[in-house]
Amino acid sequence: MKTIFVSESAPGSGKTHAFLDFALRKTQLYQKIVVAVPTIVLAKEVASKARRRGIHTELVTSAASSAARVSNRVEELLQKFGGALIIVTHAGLLTAPAEILKYSTLVIDETPCPFSFKHSALEPAESARILTYTETVDGTLVIKENCKKEIEEQLSRHRSDAVSGQNTCTLSGVEASLFEALMRGGWVLAQHNTATATLGLSSIKAEDYADHMQNASECHVLAAKVIGGLFHCYYKALGFC
Repeated sequence: MKTIFVSESAPGSGKTHAFLDFALRKTQLYQKIVVAVPTIVLAKEVASKARRRGIHTELVTSAASSAARVSNRVEELLQKFGGALIIVTHAGLLTAPAEILKYSTLVIDETPCPFSFKHSALEPAESARILTYTETVDGTLVIKENCKKEIEEQLSRHRSDAVSGQNTCTLSGVEASLFEALMRGGWVLAQHNTATATLGLSSIKAEDYADHMQNASECHVLAAKVIGGLFHCYYKALGFC
């Protein structure tokens, strides 16, 4: 597994300044850096500081372009000749295919949670299709074996629609999120509420930063605290060091 370079520094200690020095050297050598930050506000701040340093900077967020097209924009910029600093959010990074980072440096600013948690309370009509394709085992939902191919096809169509802006998939956003979690090794806990006649579904899914870190030519993580945290422990268990 790939070695991840870690930089721990307290807020206000000059972490951003040191990173921009690093980015300037890389881009002057015609290399590309993708930096993922927690929020759009922080992305704009980093972009402003980088441009003042004379770094060719591209800001790609759902505020700068349609959220469904963030992936295409990042891929387009990485294919262009010349050095560049490409700034995305953590969520934006996950929309881009991991393999496009093959010749780029990935920098993750602040450690994102390696898991996503969602809860939905569904009316009977809303949960009907979910219950048709799944069965409950020890309080968790499991997709029926003979339904997996159809669900995968629906999810593929849902992801394509997100990029193209079309509407060819019949899955709702909640259905897609729950089926995605189940198909990717996550868990969906189910609890029937007889008083309200609703079905409570809580999903836990691992976010796919591992593929992005593995595919990048090199990867750096910057935060006040990395070692010993959830992000570090989880990815160390996956074989990163």
